[in-house]
Amino acid sequence: GATWTDLSGNGYNGTITNATFSTTAGGSISFDGTGDYVTNSGSYTNHQQSTGTIGAWVLLDINSENRYTIAVGGTTTSGATRAIRLYSTKWSCVAYGSGETEDWNTDVSATAGVWNHVVYVWNGTTIYFYLNGVAYGPTIRSGLVTPTGTVLRVGSETWDTSNPLKGKIATAFAYNTDISATEVKQNFNAHRIRFGL
Repeated sequence: GATWTDLSGNGYNGTITNATFSTTAGGSISFDGTGDYVTNSGSYTNHQQSTGTIGAWVLLDINSENRYTIAVGGTTTSGATRAIRLYSTKWSCVAYGSGETEDWNTDVSATAGVWNHVVYVWNGTTIYFYLNGVAYGPTIRSGLVTPTGTVLRVGSETWDTSNPLKGKIATAFAYNTDISATEVKQNFNAHRIRFGL
């Protein structure tokens, strides 16, 4: 498939499967909810430590069902994979592995038809969620362990592709550290005008 280029310079380019390019918001990837996703072209290991951050600028076509936006890891260890998903009508921070979860299904409503800046930050067993620069949490998930696996995927979960996104993603990001609330807000403010916020 086509390539979604990693602008960090670290070479974690993504291979696009079925998703298409859209000119929306200056350029984004469009996912139709049926077998669309982007997967890193090489082995991704930066998340394999006790702190980290994932996130994306996402526009949902629907604000219901069970749909994933970005995920890192695999399923080899309980509580290891990290992902942001739409769960029913709310945002959820997923920590999955070997059939067990340490998910945090937040009370933060997911709104369709508008751009959202969603961020999932973890430090040990502590999780924060941010929507458009606003912090929710922290919450403690005692079953969280250091993430494993080598997959970085946008538009679907890492362990399969049965719950793909229906919407658009303009940027996606992963950090090997737990960025601060100030840094999350700075990132949001740096691009909010592009997304009409």
